[in-house]
Amino acid sequence: MARTWAIGDRIEYHNVILSQKDFDQEVLFGWEFLGPVVFEPGARPSFDDFASTTVHTNPDLARRQGLRGTIAPGTLFVAYITDMLLGELGPSWAERGNLSVKFVGPAGSGDTLHTSATVREIVPCDDGKQLIFDVSIVDQRGTHIVKGEARATVP
Repeated sequence: MARTWAIGDRIEYHNVILSQKDFDQEVLFGWEFLGPVVFEPGARPSFDDFASTTVHTNPDLARRQGLRGTIAPGTLFVAYITDMLLGELGPSWAERGNLSVKFVGPAGSGDTLHTSATVREIVPCDDGKQLIFDVSIVDQRGTHIVKGEARATVP
């Protein structure tokens, strides 16, 4: 039976604890994915050279930029929100939904994150209803890391 949605309904993803291993894997994946696009053929530096220039993998650079240490890349946060929405709405969200976010604060190794989505609006449409969610990620101090909007069509 399909869930009946109402304004104010929440989806939550509790207590994800970040680790440097998560950052390193995400940055490496992004490097493998983006490296060929970002650099001209033959001009791509080694990953170690690239990693030394980013606040996601170089703690000294991160501190010089005013951070308390390396920070998680934004794609990791998008993955947490996506996983939460897929878990609740199923594959139709990936096929017909969308997500728009702003990264409003950093999170680093040891931070505990809480991801949530709250139904803000329900709009009738040809395929059923479009649910409009406010999405957010906050850390253990209640500081917003990500704010945004997701839209999903449900029967």
